[in-house]
Amino acid sequence: MNLTKRVVLLLAVVVILALVSGCVGFSPPDRKATGFLKVQAASETCGVWLYDTEVYASGYWTGGVAGSKASGEGTLVLYNKEKQKLLEYRGGMVEGYASGTGQVIAGEFDVYGDLTKYFFVYQGEWSGGLPNGEGIVWSYQANDKLEYIVEGTFKDFAVTGKYFYTKDGKREVREVK
Repeated sequence: MNLTKRVVLLLAVVVILALVSGCVGFSPPDRKATGFLKVQAASETCGVWLYDTEVYASGYWTGGVAGSKASGEGTLVLYNKEKQKLLEYRGGMVEGYASGTGQVIAGEFDVYGDLTKYFFVYQGEWSGGLPNGEGIVWSYQANDKLEYIVEGTFKDFAVTGKYFYTKDGKREVREVK
């Protein structure tokens, strides 16, 4: 794969992580969350911070609630206006923000919640709603073919320093300078 395609793939990872992180609660320093989406919890509603409340219309949270915000360990699932599942986050939440160890799965899912198109996973450490710390990104196509893996340290949803990049079974060390 040529350098341009690699850069585009890495940028796609950053953009997807930015969007996904926003969905589970990130409000970056230079951009405020656009809304506080109320989602259903076990016995009450609670809120999570989002970038785009127009994309996500509803959802549910299986964890605890503190101060009317998602809190503790649980699963957050978000749907669009057509009730199509778009995102699933499993992990910790603090005041409506992803925090601690967690995993986010983003893609297009059918009405049964099964993946139908682009599949993306980040698993690792979160802080303030962002991937911060050690983590792994897996990217698959809808046919379940692994596209690439990125393993390394993330700072505000971007890989930093030396990291491992795996594609087509070939693992190499790369570095962001």
